[in-house]
Amino acid sequence: MPIKGPEPWMLGSPDRYATTEEDGRYGVEIKTARSSDDWGPDGSSLIPVYYATQVAWYMACTNIDRWDVAVLFMLNDEFRHYTIHRDPIVEKKLVGSCRNWWNQYILSDNIPPIDESDAAAQH
Repeated sequence: MPIKGPEPWMLGSPDRYATTEEDGRYGVEIKTARSSDDWGPDGSSLIPVYYATQVAWYMACTNIDRWDVAVLFMLNDEFRHYTIHRDPIVEKKLVGSCRNWWNQYILSDNIPPIDESDAAAQH
């Protein structure tokens, strides 16, 4: 179910929430990946930056301080679990960058510059 954050443009779609007596409420993101390259050991907080950014965004939107990532690696049929804790410095930079982009390109008539991505090359 989509969520709204503290600002109207802050939206997200987390996979699940869980609650334990010990930890209270926390978020859960469920992934599959082809291989475990770029992932840390089971039980750590070492996940690829694109997933770390996603869960940091969800923590900012929900005001929840913990997010678990469950991942199944398809090549070797291995399951790992990671726990990410809220980082106010990362969150401030992330939300600030998104706010600036929103204000510059959505609330104005400015068009974002074309980059060298595959998506930009298709237009």
